[in-house]
Amino acid sequence: MLMGGGLALSSSAFALQLLRDKRQLGTRFGRASLGVLLFQDLAVVPMLVLAPLLADPGGASLPVAIAESFGKAVLALGIVVTTGHFFLRPLLAFVKRSDSSEAFLAVTLGTVLLSSSLTQAFGLSETLGAFVGGVLVAETDYKHQIEADIAPFRGMLLGLFFVTVGFSFDLSVLAHNWLIVLPLLMAVLVLKASVVILLGLWHGLSDASSLQASALLAPGGEFALVLFRLAEHVGIMSSNFATILVTTSVISMALTPLLAAGADSVARRIRQGRGVRNLEGQDQRAAADVQEITKGGDGFVAICGYNMIGRTVCNLLDQEGEAQYIVFEDDAAVATEVGT
Repeated sequence: MLMGGGLALSSSAFALQLLRDKRQLGTRFGRASLGVLLFQDLAVVPMLVLAPLLADPGGASLPVAIAESFGKAVLALGIVVTTGHFFLRPLLAFVKRSDSSEAFLAVTLGTVLLSSSLTQAFGLSETLGAFVGGVLVAETDYKHQIEADIAPFRGMLLGLFFVTVGFSFDLSVLAHNWLIVLPLLMAVLVLKASVVILLGLWHGLSDASSLQASALLAPGGEFALVLFRLAEHVGIMSSNFATILVTTSVISMALTPLLAAGADSVARRIRQGRGVRNLEGQDQRAAADVQEITKGGDGFVAICGYNMIGRTVCNLLDQEGEAQYIVFEDDAAVATEVGT
């Protein structure tokens, strides 16, 4: 069970970084891949709960243990979401008025760390708490500034993650067990890619977009490394077998950029052969949004500052009726007043 669940996971770090670098998050396969990755991150929680239960079959019954874990999860996430909803927005607004980027960043990181610590205190994954904390921050009016402030840290931590993944790879294991690792690697990639392509076609994705999504989701994920090591720690998986699974997952993760590049090339040829001019499979909703912004082919007006002059320009554009515009305002109070 844990072996299949671990190998079914995909790497959010690799896939999302590739989607960002290639500006493909707005495409159909990018959105589909993101949804699958988020669901997999949440699915890790019950697997982490099941590992100790499988190691102790004489303990509490499985339904009772699952019910207790579910209750803890609901309580912990309820506390995080409720507290964040009522206190995070006023706190960020107060810190924003201080005009201190350091304090703003400290509150953001503190929110994520506190939510992570709370879920860990309830016996859940700290990663789940960090994810929920990030969702709460993203729901505020300051998400764009927060994203810009944490950009340097994101690159640094992502590089550290890649280094730790590299440390998990053992050449001696590959040399002594390559007859097991390589067939297992091929089986995992082919099976997962086939499932993703079939599901993508079933849910309305084109064959080109399904192929690109499969290249991102077929390799293994970072949570698989945690799950296999936990299974080894509780005694339900031998050390040698866990190392083989970790090595297989690491190799598949390393192949993610190559698989994605190959899938992009094949998908581009498929679209060119059909005369499709859309950008990397951009879906109809995204294209409609762009068409609405650039209504009439005249583009849109960017207004910097909602002061007296900015308001006058907006009023004039509103009177015209056809003109589309966007306003940039660095005063949070003014932006909030206008938005409401």
